[in-house]
Amino acid sequence: MNILIANFDHEKTRELNEYFSSHRHMVYSVDNDLEAVQVLNNTKVEQVLININKILNFGLINYINNHYSDIVIVIVTNNCVEQAISIIKNCTYDIIHEPLTLSALRQKLLV
Repeated sequence: MNILIANFDHEKTRELNEYFSSHRHMVYSVDNDLEAVQVLNNTKVEQVLININKILNFGLINYINNHYSDIVIVIVTNNCVEQAISIIKNCTYDIIHEPLTLSALRQKLLV
């Protein structure tokens, strides 16, 4: 099985590489989302382990879901990111896409 490991520090990447390699998996380790996309586009990957440490990393998950829906994704994150996801998921809100215009703002606010 081919496994992609993305966005972990070097020590954790080494530890994960050793673990998966000892179980006879082929491991591809990358430092950022762009490198991850390059591996995904050039290699058959069955599982991805992603460290989500900033909001931009969600773009990688979205890319995988849109282009490789058969890949199993496991997310590793910290409490701050997890709380942010929970807050967004459980709140009622409107979205205005950039660029912000006063016209779009007036449509959303009761001002």
